[in-house]
Amino acid sequence: MAHPFVSNSNILHRSFARQPGRVVSASGVSLFLESGRENLDASAGPAVSCLGFGRPEIAEVVANQMNQLPYLYSGARFTCDVTEELASMLLQGQPGDLSKVIFVNSGSEATDAAIKLATQYWHERGMPQKHHVIARKQSYHGNTIGALCVSQTDLRD
Repeated sequence: MAHPFVSNSNILHRSFARQPGRVVSASGVSLFLESGRENLDASAGPAVSCLGFGRPEIAEVVANQMNQLPYLYSGARFTCDVTEELASMLLQGQPGDLSKVIFVNSGSEATDAAIKLATQYWHERGMPQKHHVIARKQSYHGNTIGALCVSQTDLRD
């Protein structure tokens, strides 16, 4: 039976059996709950926030960038110094002939983009039969349908 909280929340929480803790603040690697309890955020959310909470130096840099140019889609007609510098930094010391990056919003999107780029690569070389994707067993590669299709768990076998 679902916890009563689940019926009253507009968020689809991952567990229907218990009410999630309500976080009221965070600092460093700690989450502080409404109950007064302190929790160690050892997973950095879903492994996407590894810099810690309450970092003034990061907040300042982000605020400055937001005031100057908050967003620019780098896959279209425009570019800017910040994205060009980041692309160069990401490519430094990479093996082989890697010379391009694509910016996406999540690991799920990155997985989908990689599948699409590989598919396009083989189609353009006249080998559309090369469509298999190799992934690790018991793996998770993201929430998109493409990423879920290449992920495998025993539950899907």
